[in-house]
Amino acid sequence: MNSDPARSIPEDFTPRRVVFAILLKDGAKLTPDSLFPFSAITLAQTAKALAARGVTIEVIGIESESAQSAMRDEAA
Repeated sequence: MNSDPARSIPEDFTPRRVVFAILLKDGAKLTPDSLFPFSAITLAQTAKALAARGVTIEVIGIESESAQSAMRDEAA
């Protein structure tokens, strides 16, 4: 239950878009092969269920801080 009624979401709310942002261990790049099989299956089933409701999905990888630092060091 939300304690602030001004910030409540209607019961029939459906988002138009959902973004799944995934951070992999050791800063690995996100690819279909880099997800654990169970995670890939769950993500695919969730995407299919959301698409059936007209929701657009996007899956993006989150770079680890160490990968971002390495990119900054290379650019310098």
